[in-house]
Amino acid sequence: MRRRETLAALGTAMVGALAGCSGGGGGGGDETPTATATDTATPTATATDTATPTATPTSTPSVASASAGETFTVGEGEAALRFTVQQLLQAQGLGPTQSEQAQNTFLLVVMTVENPGSSATDVPADQMKLRASGIIKNVDVSASEAVSEDRRLEVDGISQATIPPDDQVTGAVVFDAPTGNDYRLEISPVGDGRTYAVPVGDPADADAVESGY
Repeated sequence: MRRRETLAALGTAMVGALAGCSGGGGGGGDETPTATATDTATPTATATDTATPTATPTSTPSVASASAGETFTVGEGEAALRFTVQQLLQAQGLGPTQSEQAQNTFLLVVMTVENPGSSATDVPADQMKLRASGIIKNVDVSASEAVSEDRRLEVDGISQATIPPDDQVTGAVVFDAPTGNDYRLEISPVGDGRTYAVPVGDPADADAVESGY
C-alpha cells in the first residue's frame, strides 16, 4: 500500500511540474507587440507659375489729323486719293444770279484731289462731312455745282467731278452750315484706311465772296 501511495504522489508531482512549464510558455503569447512607427510623408510644395503680363496693344486712332495746305492720302491701293485743302470761302448765295441761297451760310472748301491710280474715279463727295459739336453737314451738291456758273469765282464745283487716272482736279465743295461753330472737314476712305480731319473753324471767319453777280 505504501508503495502505491508513493508512486501516486510522484505522479502528481510530475503532472504539476509539467503544468508549470506549460503555463510559463503561454505567458509569452500575452506580450503586446511593439508598434512600428509609420513615417509621415512631407508634402511636396506645388510650384506656382509666374504669369507674364500680356502687353495691351496700342490702338491706331480712327481719325488722323491734317492741316490746310498739307497733302494727305485717304484710302489704300487703287482706292487711294490725295487731298490738299487750298482755301476757305463763305457766301450767302451762289450761281449766275445767286439763285442758290444758303439756309445758314455757304462754306466753300477749295481743294485739290489727286488720283494716283490706274483707273478713273469720282470725287468722293459723299465721303466728306463737315462736323462740329452736335452738328454733321453733308456736301450741298446743288450749291457746289452752282459754283461753276458763278462768275465771281475762278474755280468749278467738283462734287460730281471724275478724275482721270494719274491726274487731279481742283475746285470747291460747298456745305450749308450755321456760323458760330468750330468745324472740321472729315474725309473717309471708300474702302480700307483711316479718316482724316482738317480743322476749318467758323465759316464766319472765312474770306467772303465778293457781292454782286
